[in-house]
Amino acid sequence: MDKKNGFAEQKIKELEEKIKSFKTTNEFLDFIQAMSRFHNYSFHNQMLILCQKPDAAKVAGFMTWKKLGRHVKRGEKGIVILVPIIHRKEAENSDGKETEMVRWFRTGHVFDISQTEGDPLPEISLDVENRDDSFYTVCLELAAQHRISVKTVDDLKHYGVSRNGEVLLREDDNKTNMATTCIHELAHENLHWDEEGKKLDRETKELEAETVAYIVCSRFGIESPSHKYLASWQRNHSIMESLRRISECSQKIIRELENIVGRSEEPISVVI
Repeated sequence: MDKKNGFAEQKIKELEEKIKSFKTTNEFLDFIQAMSRFHNYSFHNQMLILCQKPDAAKVAGFMTWKKLGRHVKRGEKGIVILVPIIHRKEAENSDGKETEMVRWFRTGHVFDISQTEGDPLPEISLDVENRDDSFYTVCLELAAQHRISVKTVDDLKHYGVSRNGEVLLREDDNKTNMATTCIHELAHENLHWDEEGKKLDRETKELEAETVAYIVCSRFGIESPSHKYLASWQRNHSIMESLRRISECSQKIIRELENIVGRSEEPISVVI
């Protein structure tokens, strides 16, 4: 690992210690909200952005900002991220030749919008209207795409239940509440029915599912209720592993929901 990659590794370790030192649930929620602003970036790059510039709002590379009619201010220091390099080469095996993918990383730099000046960015709203239950309808469509059956039950004991291919939701006149619960249960479906997920304790599973729901709903301008599960991060013994799973799951759900509603984020982020 070169010196700059060593810098990235050290920064991630520093951020891990900072997360472990959080004293209140609000500190954790503030961090999660910041993390949700960069859902197009990998977990490690989210961590790198936040540990170098916690107040970052929108980030992009030098040339991307230039294409958007903005330029980086003189003297601004870039935010270090990891950029994957993929090399294809032919290799011999018993069946003949095949193409191998060789992947490694180099460091690159992005800049926050506060470090740039120039043309204003186009305003693109990601808010979903809730008066006509549209977000709930979108959630149901997402479940259907993954062949997950969603059923409503009048007297369900819990708000929702994940059954590995089937989700039960308590009937509620407020379809926005049902939508946030649906996202919570879809997170369980995504995260907790494989071999890795089954090994987690209930507290960790609920933390991960509720945090995914919090990030996804925030992305669409919907306030997700802060259930008691979000306080359990303080007792979680592997918070960084949970954050990795949370990041990957919320990225996936947000991307698929955006495709359904036909909206996308302003084109300033590169998936890394």
